[in-house]
Amino acid sequence: MNAGYVYILINKSLDGLIKIGSTTLGAKERAKQLSSSTAIPTPFVVGYEIYVENCTDIEKKIHNELSDFRINPNREFFRYPLNKAIELIQGLSGSETNTDTFEAIEILSLLLARYGNNIESSISSIRICQDGERVYFEFTVDKYIADYLKDQIITRTDLGFIADENDNLFNPNDDININVNKFLELDDYSMVNCVGEIFTEDWIKNNFSHINE
Repeated sequence: MNAGYVYILINKSLDGLIKIGSTTLGAKERAKQLSSSTAIPTPFVVGYEIYVENCTDIEKKIHNELSDFRINPNREFFRYPLNKAIELIQGLSGSETNTDTFEAIEILSLLLARYGNNIESSISSIRICQDGERVYFEFTVDKYIADYLKDQIITRTDLGFIADENDNLFNPNDDININVNKFLELDDYSMVNCVGEIFTEDWIKNNFSHINE
């Protein structure tokens, strides 16, 4: 077995294209490597990743499934919808996963569509992540010196503290897509209370100044 991550990378300079691959190091590390070694002007972002027992086998299966959508037979790029690719990988990896499974889905574009420039501009990634025990909210802040990416700061918050009328709202035993949808359905007040660091200070001050009063 070759345990590792099957991932989907996205890049705003490659509109409509996704890169599907596997790695034993972690998808974020792979995205960093590609971002620093290619001539593409914007960085790669991990749109989705899942930890499986045999990552190379799942990678081959997904490449075969999407062969008609492959841009170049020598490259791992496909012109295929991100959400459909996620569903396909989840289906193919269903029998390979175990209690150590880790999954993550990128949601920055969805939050930008909702909040626009009220999201801090230094944030390059926002994800919902989960393993067998917890559901997390994770965001990445890019630190630049001039035009050079100096550092990335990743902050992860356990969403277990958020409850509905019955119990904790986010269940790590649920499909990750269910937890993503639950998060996106939170109202603005709940968003600010739970993950206020992703929003600009001006927006919070102008709309939610009463929260800490």
